[in-house]
Order: sequence, then C-alpha cells, then structure tokens
Amino acid sequence: MLSNAPHQEPRFLLPLLSCLVLFSSVKSKVLASPAFRFRFRMLWLCFNLCLFLFFGVLHQGQVFKATRIIADQNEAHSEMSVLFYRTYMIPRSQLYDPTHSLVVVETSEMEDLTEFLHARSPDSVRAVVLPSSESKHLNGSGLALLHSLLPNLNLESPSFRLELWRDSDLK
Repeated sequence: MLSNAPHQEPRFLLPLLSCLVLFSSVKSKVLASPAFRFRFRMLWLCFNLCLFLFFGVLHQGQVFKATRIIADQNEAHSEMSVLFYRTYMIPRSQLYDPTHSLVVVETSEMEDLTEFLHARSPDSVRAVVLPSSESKHLNGSGLALLHSLLPNLNLESPSFRLELWRDSDLK
C-alpha cells in the first residue's frame, strides 16, 4: 500500500482502514441496507473525528503555534536561529520572511542540540522549541523560557507541554 518513497507515514492511511476491512469482509447485501450505511457513516465520522483531535490538536497543534510565535519574534530581530528539538515537522511556510534572516534546524540528535547551544553569534538571537521533558538539557545555556504551550502530546519524548526558549539577555 505504501510506496517506496522516503518518509511515508501510515497515519495518513488510517482513515481508510475501517472501510477496507469492512468492504473486504462483509457480503454486499448487508452493505446495501440503509440502516447499515447510516451506522457505518456514523462510525466512520467518529473514527475520523478522534484521529483529527489526536493528530491535529494534541499531537502537533502546538508546533503550529510555536512557528507563529517564532515568526513574530523574527520580526523584532534581524537575525534569528531556531532549533526544533524532538518535535514533529514544522510548517515552514509560516516562517518565510524575505526581510529577516532566519535559520531553522530540526533534529532529534543530542549532539545537534549541544552544538547549537554552544554556537553563539552576537548578531543572532537563539531560540529552542522542545518538549518539556527535554528542557533539562538547557540548564546553563543562557536561554530563558519564553512560552509554554499546552496541550502537546509527544509520543517519542513523553510530555504534555511544548516549550519555547530564547536568549535570556533579550527583552
């Protein structure tokens, strides 16, 4: 079902799963009855609503808000470097601004986070977006908590909050 293209995610096929199982296992007479079609549509609607709430709100909703905050912060500073650590893919379209310099790094590697924290340019503002369970790695980094975004359910790094940290010497 999935192609050989890199980074294919089966979660986008989950809404089809109930239909495929049902249509491959039930006789066609049952499928034709109006009562069955109504129940099936309601079940399918509930299933998709649950997936929408999980993936769209709890699972990745705060990453979207974090990119809006970063875009607003970028307008106030001419240069900014942002590291998204152990988050999901960010919507980069919100961060595009041809008048300001913005460097965005997405990683789940500890070495990249450490390197980012030690590399400091006097002209550039640093910011880190990460799950709250990972904020212990920022001790002594010179970054201060700017925003705490709720709810954010990160399954790889268990936490219910996404945090945005920025250089502490800025107002």
